[in-house]
Amino acid sequence: MMYYIEQFVRNSIIGAITLENDGQKFEYSVGNNLNKGTIKVHKVDQDKKPLKGAEFTLTDDKGAKTKAVTDKNGYAQFSIKANKVYSLDETKIPTGYHGGFHKDGITVANDGQTFEYSVSNILNRGTVKVHKVDQDGKALKDAEFTLTDNNGKKLVATTDDKGFAAFNLEANKTYSLDETKNPTGYNGSFHKDGITVAKDQQVFEYTAKNNLNKGKVQISKVDENGKPVKGAEFTLTDNDGKKVVATTDEKGFANFDVVANKTYALDETKVPAGYSGSYHKDGISIKNDGDIVSIKAVNMKDKIQTLIKTGSKKPMAMTAIIAGAVLFISGLVLIFVDHKKKMNA
Repeated sequence: MMYYIEQFVRNSIIGAITLENDGQKFEYSVGNNLNKGTIKVHKVDQDKKPLKGAEFTLTDDKGAKTKAVTDKNGYAQFSIKANKVYSLDETKIPTGYHGGFHKDGITVANDGQTFEYSVSNILNRGTVKVHKVDQDGKALKDAEFTLTDNNGKKLVATTDDKGFAAFNLEANKTYSLDETKNPTGYNGSFHKDGITVAKDQQVFEYTAKNNLNKGKVQISKVDENGKPVKGAEFTLTDNDGKKVVATTDEKGFANFDVVANKTYALDETKVPAGYSGSYHKDGISIKNDGDIVSIKAVNMKDKIQTLIKTGSKKPMAMTAIIAGAVLFISGLVLIFVDHKKKMNA
């Protein structure tokens, strides 16, 4: 008699059995293979770009752990077996990124089964904030700043009405920040390098100061012969109406301090005794720090004074003599004219 036995695990007939002798025994050892499977992880960033260097840890229900790190294409892989339950965790995030991954209850049901997971991390980002102020802490508008990354890419921003400018940063880059244009009428500079984002939403705050440009108005007061004149009073008036007064010294000089972003008018408000003349100039301003506006103002000596000898002890008497002589000569002229008319008559 012939019998057939099927091995259902392998789903194949293993042979025909024929009984030849009484009491004959047939013994077989039949084996089964444990079902196996695979876990595949694909690590990408927010733009689906593969990420290298992410570490994943697979833990079975007995606590045994296996680690794998994603390759340059962002892949990591684990082999798993049936009759176990696994959990998968991201245990190390690539530098400059944040996020995480956890999956539990992973178990093989069929031989050759594959579990595939796509895991995203987000690039860390940050901000640079610059506050631009003057020497008194007052906010300054229109200062230009340039942010340069380690690849040479540049971004430019200008401070607003409150003196602020801001830039967005990304992790895994190093930046430098420079002031590339001062507000009109100010001087100063700012430089900071080695700026890099270490954690997501990190903020770098800097205060950059400029100083208002300062200069001078320098007056040289002389007479018609170029000789210095002492005691001339000048008044400088700015566009807000503020006035400052200065008087020329023995060398004929007077000086005023001025600042940028203002317009001034200069007037001679007191002429020295014995001189005549005046001076006025408006629209005076400076642009650069240290600018000097030089002005020459001329007064004329009074003519009556030139007739009086320097050092005379009786100037009033001399004046009276000269006046009398003028009157006497005028009288003689009148008498002569009158006499001429009578003779002609």
